[in-house]
Amino acid sequence: MTIQELFGTIQGIVNAGNEVDWLIVRKLAEQFPTDNRERFSFIKEEERIDEPFRFNQGFVTIEDVEFDEFKSLLRKVIQDNSENLTALGNLFVLQNRVSGPYSENEDLTEFFKGEVGIDRLPLLFETLMKSLNEQFFAHTSIDRDTVLTTDDWLKSFGHSAMAGRAHEVLVAVLLLISEDIQNGVDFRYVRQMKPSIRAVLCDFWGMGISMAPGEVQAVITEGKEVPFLAAYLIDRSKGRFAMPDWMALDRIRDMFLDWKRTGKYLLEQVLGGRQGYGTPGVGQQTLSNFVRLVVSEVLISDSADSLAWIDGLEFPADMIGVFSCISEDGIAYSSIPVPVKQRLFQVVLRGIKQILGEVDVFLGENEGHEGPSYWALSDPKFQLMLCGLLVLYLDVGDGDSRKQFKHLCFEIKFLFYGAYKTSSLAKRLAEMLLLTVLSADEFTTESDELFSGLDILQRDIVDTILVPYVHEIEREEEIWNPEFEGVVGMVRSDNLLVNDALARIKNSVLFSKYNILFTAIEEIAVARWPYMDGRKVPFRETGPGKGVNTSLKKKNRMNKSE
Repeated sequence: MTIQELFGTIQGIVNAGNEVDWLIVRKLAEQFPTDNRERFSFIKEEERIDEPFRFNQGFVTIEDVEFDEFKSLLRKVIQDNSENLTALGNLFVLQNRVSGPYSENEDLTEFFKGEVGIDRLPLLFETLMKSLNEQFFAHTSIDRDTVLTTDDWLKSFGHSAMAGRAHEVLVAVLLLISEDIQNGVDFRYVRQMKPSIRAVLCDFWGMGISMAPGEVQAVITEGKEVPFLAAYLIDRSKGRFAMPDWMALDRIRDMFLDWKRTGKYLLEQVLGGRQGYGTPGVGQQTLSNFVRLVVSEVLISDSADSLAWIDGLEFPADMIGVFSCISEDGIAYSSIPVPVKQRLFQVVLRGIKQILGEVDVFLGENEGHEGPSYWALSDPKFQLMLCGLLVLYLDVGDGDSRKQFKHLCFEIKFLFYGAYKTSSLAKRLAEMLLLTVLSADEFTTESDELFSGLDILQRDIVDTILVPYVHEIEREEEIWNPEFEGVVGMVRSDNLLVNDALARIKNSVLFSKYNILFTAIEEIAVARWPYMDGRKVPFRETGPGKGVNTSLKKKNRMNKSE
């Protein structure tokens, strides 16, 4: 098969085409007898679900000695179809599937772009992207669900790795209009892409997005694309790529105050319990600092807007991020107005009440979940939140709110006497409250008055959940077996969390303040808990930002003894 014969067939296919054909190489091969298809490869593969167009696109081989002739004939076909964007689209697909030794030192795509002309490339990109929006993984359910919310976008990013090598064709199309994909593709081109394409390019390939300052504000004002941009910033901050230069404090503030659409996700994904630990990247640190600044602005104001924002928080997911801001190098607890603290405490009480009110939802036979959206008692950030809850109880808890708290404890107690899944939820809730009570060594204060409510809290715990919890936890080998080493595989056993907290308090200067709780446990317990015998079990490690800063001094660190 000569190059002339090949291009004669190409010309016929291009002239007859009324849409971009991403399998044009396969169609081209079909025009030749089976014994004359030596130029074509990967065209016999069967249909595969992980191929973006169901079948491998195939390749056509051009030898070095034929390359100049190939370019000359390609130039002529491009010129003949210069006004036909569909034809140019098919020629683009074809040249992108050309293989040969020459490819090591000459870029055929650059030649193609030069022949089409820089002014026509944006229009050609639009034509190709419209086709991709219709055909890219159209044989799957990848685009079945509408992607509108920030949560939708985050899930779409999370699924992008399943696309495999599918990014190759997308990157090839992007190179028509961008020389540096990872540093920034103009947002006007990104707007043209369907969600799954954006997700693959942003999450898997690391596509950057560039916008002028005025354009950013216009996009935020318009609102439609804001959930995507929020998810993009969250996703990109966790990777190795630089954050866009349009990510400024004002933009983050706009997104954050748009609470239900984007702010909630910024708080949970950036400051909540959904990140790994270790040294954060530059992008992650920058975004985290911006979100902290905005949260701090809200917390130190008792304006109607701030109080309304607090009323919209959910426990526990949102409160994890809030208390990570009242931590080491964060704002001082003493700088938060009393009305704000009171609202925060009410958010916690309301959240626990909601969990108890939805037991049938959490534990129903047809439900796939068994509790709140984020529940990880061993997460240091979650434990930091529990420390904050104790501070709120001791500081702003009044007779009415403490009565509400005790009533919730009674409701949890009743769950222990239900079926397995119900008692399991009761155990987790009881552990949460016990870890809260036992977190007084996690904050610094010079005021003994702050501890005046600790006896009340201990008595309420003893009168409600302590007996059924002790009976339940003593069924676990970690508690009664003195030879148990405290780990399951490589993971610290959650059944030892309360024991660890008891051991920590027993060895602290605050032990005398916990006489009520320790005495009650020793009266109820049948087994000898590890902390009672001083058994050496590894305590949990402290995560970043541990401790709540209740100091009334100007010093703004939470964990240091005064």
